[in-house]
Amino acid sequence: MEEEGRTRSVERAEAMTNRFDDEIIEGIKSRRQAHAESLDYDLERITKDLQRQEQKSGTEVVTRAPRKPQVKPKRSSVFNTRFLSVLFSPDPSLDRR
Repeated sequence: MEEEGRTRSVERAEAMTNRFDDEIIEGIKSRRQAHAESLDYDLERITKDLQRQEQKSGTEVVTRAPRKPQVKPKRSSVFNTRFLSVLFSPDPSLDRR
């Protein structure tokens, strides 16, 4: 019984948190929508306006160098050929059965 009461209180707390988060998200979305609408949904104008606001705020903006994608080296066909030749070798000493 105590566990059930605890579960209900946890569920209520989570629901309140979700509701609060939803209100914040909705506020952000409505402000973003109003801003885009005021600039006729023109992405170039929106970008320039946001950059202007950023500069006006005086907040330091950090620009980092773009990250290089991590590329895994491909195994060469030489490796595959050697691997397959050992795996399917007719040599009985290499037979794995």
